Amino acid sequence: MPESWNEGVRGTQVPLLINLDADTIRCVAGPGSGKTAANIHVVTWKTPEAEAAGMAAAIVNNIHAHPSDRHLAMVTRRQFGYWLRDKIAELDSKLGVELGFSEGLLESWAAREAFLLFCLLIDPDPPTWRAWLGYKNSVTGKDFSAPKRSAGAYLQLLKGANDAITDTAIGALVAEPRAKSRGAGGLAIWDRASRFLDLRTKFHWNGENAAGFANNLFDPKHWLGAAYDEDMIQGGILDLQLLREKTLALLKHEQQRKAEDQSVQHLRRVVERLRHQIATNEPLATDEPSNLQVATLWGAKGVTAEHVYILGVCQEALPGQRRDEYPGTDADYRDEQRRLFYVSITRAKRTLVISRALRVGRGLRSRLD
Repeated sequence: MPESWNEGVRGTQVPLLINLDADTIRCVAGPGSGKTAANIHVVTWKTPEAEAAGMAAAIVNNIHAHPSDRHLAMVTRRQFGYWLRDKIAELDSKLGVELGFSEGLLESWAAREAFLLFCLLIDPDPPTWRAWLGYKNSVTGKDFSAPKRSAGAYLQLLKGANDAITDTAIGALVAEPRAKSRGAGGLAIWDRASRFLDLRTKFHWNGENAAGFANNLFDPKHWLGAAYDEDMIQGGILDLQLLREKTLALLKHEQQRKAEDQSVQHLRRVVERLRHQIATNEPLATDEPSNLQVATLWGAKGVTAEHVYILGVCQEALPGQRRDEYPGTDADYRDEQRRLFYVSITRAKRTLVISRALRVGRGLRSRLD
């Protein structure tokens, strides 16, 4: 077992959760495999950056020591998972790290709009059109929710298109004056339709080089302009990069599996798979072999492993701040976070490592809320 597991500070507190020491965790976690208790370690680091580097080194060593075992890293925020992946790549680029963040992947407006456009260009369906037209254009990444989801104008458009919105119906809408009365959300509907036509021209695809098309469409430079909110840029970049990575990996798999099919058929199956995984919060699996699976505490549903590493167990992320849209009370939220943590620590069969940073900088703290 790596010596770094023993460098942590015992008895540090996670407010409103549990006393974070190995003995207490052992009582909560119980037997990891049903027969013997997991080997439990609690480690702390000065900063989240130091945590990512230190945990990456220790995890790499443990994977090398137990290459046939399953290794699972769970993070309280996706940012910690990206950092861990990058640090592991610096240490051993041959190790496969599978990022499976589906839940919350479309929180950033840049990633959400790019994904919706990708679906509309490759495999348009009524739910995607409804989603695309249900927002407002946003250059800042904020305030993109349209009042009443533009229900009145959308229903009027749907009726005029005989319940089947197509590129032709969108073109006819944009050909009308923007200020024409269309019911609630009329201006937002027109703006979204106009934006689709502009982007369709920008990302025109001739049916060839599917990988090049996907790589270009999810390039952050197309979605994060100078007016994009500074606090949201990093999250948008990471989400777009992950979407691009998963799309290209799934595309490669489809091309190998059905080499005789056309590129558009490959991409349609990629769209179907991404839609399903995001809608159901399933890990963004690509069927590629990996040495380490990385998921959020929320996304590791039903997953167990011989070696489990939990990163980012800092006050700012767990329990973190309750969002205004959370339906329950502060007490409900704390109880939910406590249950989530309890379930997470029971996923280990042989080794459980719980890691946290002692100090989180103000800039990162604002992105963890």
